Amino acid sequence: MRLSPRRAGDPSRLIAGADRIRQELGWQPRHDDLRAIVAQALAWERALPHRNQR
Repeated sequence: MRLSPRRAGDPSRLIAGADRIRQELGWQPRHDDLRAIVAQALAWERALPHRNQR
């Protein structure tokens, strides 16, 4: 990873949150445990046949 100065038009910061959609629409995520999400994604990646050919 290489850090560089912000470019013209880049926001000073980004914040992702689901609070508004939860409040306004009553939406709930199917999966909300970040560790479990990452572990499941990693297991899926490792199980791909083309990944094992390296």
